[in-house]
Formats: sequence, C-alpha cells, structure tokens
Amino acid sequence: MFGRRLLALVSVGIVSAAMMLVAPAARADSPCDLSFLSTSAPAPGSIQVLGITFKVVNDEDSGVFGYWALDAINRAVRVWQQPDASFFVISIYSGKFTTFAGAVSPNDLGMNERADASGTFQGGYVATFSAPEFSTAFGSAGAFDFGGTQGDVLRGVYANQVGPTSAFSYLDTYFSGWNTNSFIESPWGWVYHYHGQTWCDTSSGITGNILT
Repeated sequence: MFGRRLLALVSVGIVSAAMMLVAPAARADSPCDLSFLSTSAPAPGSIQVLGITFKVVNDEDSGVFGYWALDAINRAVRVWQQPDASFFVISIYSGKFTTFAGAVSPNDLGMNERADASGTFQGGYVATFSAPEFSTAFGSAGAFDFGGTQGDVLRGVYANQVGPTSAFSYLDTYFSGWNTNSFIESPWGWVYHYHGQTWCDTSSGITGNILT
C-alpha cells in the first residue's frame, strides 16, 4: 500500500475519533506493530491546523506487485504546523478490502486469489512536509469515490493497471503549493486480516500474505 499512498496523495472529539480507528498493536518489535500511530507527536509548540475525517470507496489497494483489491476506508488526518514552519501529519486508515478470483496476491507474484472475498485492515503513516500556505479545517470532509474497478485489479501488475482515477488529496485541498519533494513518510504501515491470515506491509518489513 505504501507506494500508491505516497504518490496519490483539533478538537478533542476529532482526536478521539482518529484514535478509535486504530486496532490493537502487535508487539513493538514486530513488523506488524502500529503503535507509532498513537505515540508519534509533533514538536513542542506546534499548532494543529487540520483535523478531518472522511470516507473512501473504490480505492485500489497496492500490493507488492500490483493493485490486488478494492478498499472502503474510514480515514482520519491530523496536521500540525511545527515551530520551524514545516508540517507534521498523522494519517490513520481503517477499513475493508475486497479482492477477486484471479487477482495477484499482495505478497506473492506466483499466487493468485482463488475466490472473491473480503477482509479488514488498519494502518497509516506519520510524515512531514512543507507548503507555502494552508487552510484550516476540522470535522468531516465527506465521502469520496476513488474510481477503482475490479477490471483494473484483474489486470494483474502495475505495468498493466491504471489505479484509482479520482483520488481526493488533503494535501492538494488544504496545502496549496505543497512541496512534493519535501514529503517524508516514516514510519508507515498497514496490517490486513482474512480468516486467520495476516499480511503486514510496513516500513519495518513486509510479512505474510492474503490468499482466499
């Protein structure tokens, strides 16, 4: 998921809603650990400028080799301006994936999904970036259809796929002129679950797989 998420691109109530999206973390030394989403924080003296939630449907999910599923996601994004004028973001995802018979599995090019099936996932990232200006927003930003399709997923690998066609970007919307070269995403991670299987796609490592 990392590659596409990187490129596609408060009030107490908003903070609480964001934290509720995170599932219990694995051990801190595990590639599946997501505790950074609740322990990371901006520099002292930072001022929060964005705290939004929004829903996404038809987002094509990135595997190691290609888009392998369609996602329905609840997202929460919080951004602070730090004392050095840079921005610090915590972006949290929680949702459901649906994959299809014939899709390439997320972590093994030689294994295709055998049946249409759905599972759950959670994760997100911490990042910093710079922008010459910004607009503030707090609360719900609405719902967005990213335009992904089953047909595109079944094309197998990135070289043959288009990906989501109408992704909403909080960076483009609220941080006009943001510097793409300044965006540093670390740590990041997403953990997927299906019938006792777990696939962890994180900056600490990639382990497991989802096979229907």
